[in-house]
Amino acid sequence: MKSTLAVAIFGLFLSGFMQVGLAQSLGNAGTIEGTVVDPSGAAVTNAAVSVHNLVTGYQQSTRTAADGSFRLTNIPPNPYHLEIRAAGFEDFLRM
Repeated sequence: MKSTLAVAIFGLFLSGFMQVGLAQSLGNAGTIEGTVVDPSGAAVTNAAVSVHNLVTGYQQSTRTAADGSFRLTNIPPNPYHLEIRAAGFEDFLRM
């Protein structure tokens, strides 16, 4: 039986909240960061984290660090599907 992943998403920050100078250099990009842990609160290392938009086809992926943290940057504003996969765990999917 597979365990369930727990995910803490720290935030999605769009350029509307950035300083004008940063908004010019990054456009309308945002950041998604968080931590992947198991039900006991232990970090899940090397989990595959990805976001994708079905309409635009944009996608970005990364892997979690030793402390379970991940960070996806310069993401254009749009609705995204978040997917996290790790061996021995059920997949975590959010829209």
